[in-house]
Amino acid sequence: MRKFTVFLLSILLSVSFTACSITGVDDYDKTTQLHSVTAAKTKAEEKTDATEKSTEKSTEKSTEKESGTTKKPENTTGKKADEPAGAQESATTAKSTTKKQAQSINCTVMIEYTKILDHLDRLDNSHRALINESGIVLSQTSVTVKEGESVYDALKKACEAGGVYINSKSTGYGIYIAGFDGIDEKDCGSGSGWLYSVNGSFPGKSCDKYILNDGDRVVFSYTC
Repeated sequence: MRKFTVFLLSILLSVSFTACSITGVDDYDKTTQLHSVTAAKTKAEEKTDATEKSTEKSTEKSTEKESGTTKKPENTTGKKADEPAGAQESATTAKSTTKKQAQSINCTVMIEYTKILDHLDRLDNSHRALINESGIVLSQTSVTVKEGESVYDALKKACEAGGVYINSKSTGYGIYIAGFDGIDEKDCGSGSGWLYSVNGSFPGKSCDKYILNDGDRVVFSYTC
């Protein structure tokens, strides 16, 4: 009986030890799996962080690259950026000078009454003292006028420079020149008076209507 009791105790102890061993193994396996899962999650998180950092760096580089290739603002001044300041000023001055020169024209004006010398018998005696032997009231005078100005504009400048008095009238057809320095229309006959020519041709219009060109030669002549 005593031996049987000892045998039962031995069996019970063996069963208890085995159960404890199995439980310990199970706990160890669970702990090992937990560590493995934790390590895997940590690696995954580290990989994600590394990917995000790499993406941020790539974005920063792309932004810097775009900033470096940003289109330069357009030059609205019309000057070349690499052109020295002195050269820019010289070019601007040259253009300005050329433009001013293009806006002015040169011409000549002359006033003469040589035909009166051939018909002194027709001339009123009160006007004979005004006549000179040359028959020239104003010798050929160079004047500069603005582009678009008329024969009358040039005439006024020339007479002002030469001290010649102009007797002019405003009519429905324009400005009519009646005389110079006291020699007026009809002083040498009923059909006498002043006409003007440009480069040898008589325009047939009032002198304020004829627009000058550079180099024109204007002559006012007395006819009788």
